[in-house]
Amino acid sequence: MMNSVDGVVRSAGEFELALETWEADVDLQLEDIRLAHMLDLYGDGVLEAVGVIEGNLPVSVRDDDIFINEGWAKNKDLGGYIRYRMQATDKLADGHEQANFAFRLLTDFNYSDLGAKLSLTPNGDLIINLHLDGHNPEVMDGQRVVFNVNVEQNIFEMVKTWRMTEQYLNAAGQRLEKNRTNRNKTDQNGGK
Repeated sequence: MMNSVDGVVRSAGEFELALETWEADVDLQLEDIRLAHMLDLYGDGVLEAVGVIEGNLPVSVRDDDIFINEGWAKNKDLGGYIRYRMQATDKLADGHEQANFAFRLLTDFNYSDLGAKLSLTPNGDLIINLHLDGHNPEVMDGQRVVFNVNVEQNIFEMVKTWRMTEQYLNAAGQRLEKNRTNRNKTDQNGGK
């Protein structure tokens, strides 16, 4: 069981890990997970959210494969809010009416119902079907909106991209530091 002031993740029951075949099935229960804390840990500062979720992740391990089949999460008790900070790249949505509408809604979306179904395939495809029911007081006179978003991402490719980006940023930082050090030495030697 993982326990913190921001929620609990625990096995719904006992489970066995067969070491000779490296197989296990475990239902992970999500209890009182705070969205704000999750986004602080994994977000990039573009999204702010308040609310508490609960759910179930049926995790299976087979040899080197880990997968989740029909996991779910939903808001607990009262709703909350999602605030998306518009980005310069969101200009790409200008030609797409539905995407632009969704971005505007999410700038201050007060939800009463938030739910997600998720699966992770052995090849790393993460599939999330997100359901939101709520309103933005500034869009459509605060009228209730229900929308569903389907996201599919290969987490292995995502991790590979993050690693490549991190390597590039580290190399660029080292080069900048080297150039700064060389300039300081030149300045100290009177420009020679």
